[in-house]
Amino acid sequence: MIVAIPTEMDSLNSKISERFARTAYFLFYNTNDDSYEFISHEMQQEHGAGTKIVNELSVRNVEAVISKNIGQNALQALKVGNIKAYIASAGNVKENIDFLKSKKLQEF
Repeated sequence: MIVAIPTEMDSLNSKISERFARTAYFLFYNTNDDSYEFISHEMQQEHGAGTKIVNELSVRNVEAVISKNIGQNALQALKVGNIKAYIASAGNVKENIDFLKSKKLQEF
């Protein structure tokens, strides 16, 4: 499964970003083979950033996201795109991936 996570830095030890669509980086993590890629991603537009990023996630075949906050429009777009959204817990990116793998994260 490919999981997208908004992060503050391009490191698995990074904190998860407080912002979903306007994050500094997105981590794309494949839980099947533990491969990953960070993409620099700063959205500066005022409106519609959430739905725009969901379109990008769909193109990348993302099946789930882990985030602290997701706006209502982005959350609705994720549901329409059949992308599951999980609430990030305390801890860094790697810890949250481990929580997801062990089914310890709750869905939005």
